[in-house]
Amino acid sequence: MSKSDNIIFWGITFTLKPTLYNPFDMIKKLKITLLAILFLLPVFTFAQGSASPKVQVGIRAGANFASFKGLQNSDILEERNNTFIMVGAFAQVRILKTFGLRAEILANPKGALVNYYDGQNVKVEAIRKLNYADATVSILYNFKVLKLIGFYAFGGYGYETLTSAKDNIKKPYTAKNTITSNYANNAHSVIAGLGLRAHISNINITPEIRYVHGLTDIAKTNAETKNQVITASLGISLTL
Repeated sequence: MSKSDNIIFWGITFTLKPTLYNPFDMIKKLKITLLAILFLLPVFTFAQGSASPKVQVGIRAGANFASFKGLQNSDILEERNNTFIMVGAFAQVRILKTFGLRAEILANPKGALVNYYDGQNVKVEAIRKLNYADATVSILYNFKVLKLIGFYAFGGYGYETLTSAKDNIKKPYTAKNTITSNYANNAHSVIAGLGLRAHISNINITPEIRYVHGLTDIAKTNAETKNQVITASLGISLTL
């Protein structure tokens, strides 16, 4: 509805005013709610003194092998993978024997090694680094192999907030340019991956590999640009 509608029922006039919903606002609110629930679960579990704790909290660090995909109508002539360091924290709860939920907060840079012509029509090579703060929610499926070792697969959704973007020009001269205004403040992605879990007592060691597939066209210009990342990381967590 673009304007108010009036409905007459038993001689009484009711005015209906349209309400416009932004789906991204709804997703953001859902993300905040899920993260709050998952990060509060360890507190409640510890307080209740559960005899069989199923909640883990931990940290994760690793390498992002990042690149752009799409690049339609872009001024980028060539792009190649570039490696960035990611770090973060997570909370995880096992719902059933094989299924679980995980929430993460990550400092998760993306970007690529790019070639383009600068304002002086000089072809340059630069590391284009987009710094993101990511919040992810994933579903996990666990495969138990041995008593202390198992595998798991996971898939989920990522909400990405851009904190800064810079070009670090390497050739034929060196310079650093801030290009944050060229990119969208927020982006959405889907993630999928595999991991190995080894545990000793209540300590869990979880090396894993994941793929991040960007859904959002992050460029503010007419160029279409999306992020794609392969991450190899190591997590350490405590079971409460």
